[in-house]
Amino acid sequence: MAEIAVGPGLRGIPRLDPSDGFAEYEGKFDPTNMNYLASCFFMGIVGYALSIVTIVIFILIILFSILRKLFCCCPAKPPKPPSAGAVRITNLIALIFTAICGIGCFLVFAGSPQVVDGAAGVTGALLDGIDPLQGDLEFIADQMNISTDNGVDMSGSADSMTNLNSSLDDVVAKVDEVDAAIEGNIKLINQIFLGFSVIYLLFCVLGAFAGWKKMGFLLKILFFLAFFLLVVAWMLFGLSMTISQLSFDLCDAIEIYIEDPANSDLSALMPCMDREAAETLENDMKNAIFDALSSAGDLCIGKELCKGTPDSTVNVMDDDWDEQVIQQMVDQGMPRQNAKEQVEDNIVAPVTAAQALFKAIEPTVDLAECTFVQNTFEFVLDDACDPLRAGLDLLYPGLLLISIGFNAMWIIYLVWSKRAGAKKTSEVEMA
Repeated sequence: MAEIAVGPGLRGIPRLDPSDGFAEYEGKFDPTNMNYLASCFFMGIVGYALSIVTIVIFILIILFSILRKLFCCCPAKPPKPPSAGAVRITNLIALIFTAICGIGCFLVFAGSPQVVDGAAGVTGALLDGIDPLQGDLEFIADQMNISTDNGVDMSGSADSMTNLNSSLDDVVAKVDEVDAAIEGNIKLINQIFLGFSVIYLLFCVLGAFAGWKKMGFLLKILFFLAFFLLVVAWMLFGLSMTISQLSFDLCDAIEIYIEDPANSDLSALMPCMDREAAETLENDMKNAIFDALSSAGDLCIGKELCKGTPDSTVNVMDDDWDEQVIQQMVDQGMPRQNAKEQVEDNIVAPVTAAQALFKAIEPTVDLAECTFVQNTFEFVLDDACDPLRAGLDLLYPGLLLISIGFNAMWIIYLVWSKRAGAKKTSEVEMA
């Protein structure tokens, strides 16, 4: 079975692996693999890089101010107050970028619940997919016990059942690991996105108010606080790109698996049960059915096994199979009472055992063919991937607009604080 390889990166960003010398990642989809996770981390490189650039710019501004005070011996010219036209233009620009921040926040508010619902849908479907497995194994064990109670020895299949129960533990452990990695982290990150979006919106409104009122001291404080928030804004934008890549890879891998489950492997998300053990158990059951019925007369079981047999063959899965057998014996000259006693004494037990095993074959085949994984992934694709993708498509432009708008407001805070200082100096000179 081929492991599902990942496609190209989102938004035209190359899928590089920082943990492997920035080589192009051409591996499989595996959210537990560090190389894969590193390649997804690189998808947010634009946001992470801009946060670093912001830090560098801030450091240069501080250094320039310090050096200017230390080494500039010329008296500084008093700043001139801005013209009324310049003030109006700056205020208009501030209003525009405040609105941009507001639009970005609205998109984040609209997209975040969909992301959480989609993530919860993924993990919920994986967890729900485990319950039928446990039920199937219990049902198979019960049917094997019935067959044993009716004289068919199934002790040779004990190893297969042990292996299946062990593989169920592996499935549960993997699903729990994926659940912890996806839902808990997504909810935490979503809360961070929402919380900072509110902070950015309030900060932009407060900054616009301080600028219009020419509150120089407050603007200087906002400028320094805005630096830290701007760094976080670009980091969150990069993080949203990383999450988007992980989520789109997940849904793309599920689509590939559903299209060709026989030749695809998605065990990194939800492994199949022990197929070899299931196939061995299936063969053991079929052999036991044959042995149980071989001495019971002209009997068969199931429509498939009755095909091509004489019309007189009785299908023991019929509700009145015993009456059919008794009637055959009567037709051959045996008294009805004797026929009934022979059926009850010699045939009912092996037939009951065969019936029980036949009922257990279908869930055993499902385990061997990994049907539960395909059913689970189909549910994920239909009910979880669409809201997940839709929410992430809103988060991306929302966080980008917040970052751009807040970046502009950071610069405007600096301009406003200088102008407020110029106005104060001018008023002092006039006095």
